[in-house]
Amino acid sequence: VVSTLSQPIVILLCITFHKCDLKTPPYFRVSFKMISRLTVWVWVFLIYPTYAGQVRWSWEQEKQDAVFSTATITAKRAGSNSTFGSLRFGLATFLNPPEIVEVFQLQSQNGSAAVFDPETIGSSLAISMARHIDAESVGSVDTAAVQCVSSSSKCILYGFNAQDSLQSLHPVWQYELSNVTADITDEITNLEISDDGSTVVFAFVAEKPSLLSLDGQTGKKRWIYTSDGPVGLSSVSLSRNGAQIAYVNGPVVIVLDSEGNHHGPPIDRQFESPAVICPMGMFLLYGCFGDGIIRLWNGSAYDNHIVVPGNGTWSAEHAAISVNGGGSAPLGCLAGFGFTNALLKGTQARVVVLSVLTGQVYIDWVSQINLPGIQTVPLLSMHLNFTAVGTWGDNASTTPTVLVFDAANGVESPTNKPIFSHTTQGSIFDVEMIQTDTNSLGLVASGKAHHASVMGRGGMSYAAIIDLNGSPWEATPPITN
Repeated sequence: VVSTLSQPIVILLCITFHKCDLKTPPYFRVSFKMISRLTVWVWVFLIYPTYAGQVRWSWEQEKQDAVFSTATITAKRAGSNSTFGSLRFGLATFLNPPEIVEVFQLQSQNGSAAVFDPETIGSSLAISMARHIDAESVGSVDTAAVQCVSSSSKCILYGFNAQDSLQSLHPVWQYELSNVTADITDEITNLEISDDGSTVVFAFVAEKPSLLSLDGQTGKKRWIYTSDGPVGLSSVSLSRNGAQIAYVNGPVVIVLDSEGNHHGPPIDRQFESPAVICPMGMFLLYGCFGDGIIRLWNGSAYDNHIVVPGNGTWSAEHAAISVNGGGSAPLGCLAGFGFTNALLKGTQARVVVLSVLTGQVYIDWVSQINLPGIQTVPLLSMHLNFTAVGTWGDNASTTPTVLVFDAANGVESPTNKPIFSHTTQGSIFDVEMIQTDTNSLGLVASGKAHHASVMGRGGMSYAAIIDLNGSPWEATPPITN
């Protein structure tokens, strides 16, 4: 059997090198010159790598006990020639030890990373980085982290410079909140730093739902806003320079300005879901009773602008927006919504990406039905025409949990085909992505090492540089760990 299977390969090799002394069967008795030329092209096709949508560099990490709460990414300026050297990935853990915030880069060898390990045990952490997509940094601090300690009912916020030496992370500033009364593991992800690094906001509960605003470079408190409503789901979102802040407490969306004053009247949706404000502060996105809602600022309020209907089948529960670098990309500003299948109780995910100006849909992707597992809400991160998606996947780890779509592929008709996908062993709780230059995307995702619906400890993370068009990779990639 081995001999029979090997003979065509041996003959192919012989023909390739013009040295075929075998007694070839009749169907091989043709011009050796012609066969050699054809065979050379066959070998080129088989051996030559295709890079579009392929990984240039990747990093995978697992923690035995701790789950990763957040994943984030930053660069000095996305799209610049120096982006790769300044690219930093950030991760934070919660629930179980080790309790760390870590930052790593493309040159991090054998899993090395800069680690901030607070002395207080029994704490949970989260991290946020200024992506620098639409605004230059106003200073050296580009990373914010929060550490919440349930035993002492306090949360400590830190500011870091991720561009520092990657041997260790040392806070530039810190600010402590006391008498934090809500479930701390729910609080930690309500942290955000503006795109330019000027503003840090953190939503928490100290008897009443509250929002803290700090100077991103010094850690000095600017103000605390207190809501009179009952405690509910909370989220925060910032415009690129912190001039507008979307703060969600339960069903109410409150948009504040940089001084903590109302920027338009609060919006009571009678429905709980996160809200996202665009980097320019013009558009406000959220899910409401199944539909994806886009509101547009009219000078005094955010008016209803576009509705992406769920039609009773889908429930929109997560949103993202891309202003495409100030409108420099051909497709203009894009909005994305993550849906779950309301009829199948979350076992199917859907992603819709559309123009915020015209409503034209460029991406409409639906996952396969995962029974008996749960697919949950797909998390989105957007930059230029690209949308990164993180999902829980299925129990058997057979469906992709990290996907990337290009809206440019859906100009003629909406595309449902990702340009990149990766299947992790666990479920994704957070994903973030930027286009690092015209050829590449930087992506980082994190979550649980097991499917989110399965009992188990441990976390996993995945980071990658994704090639878009096959340009040569000049840097030496690190050892994947």
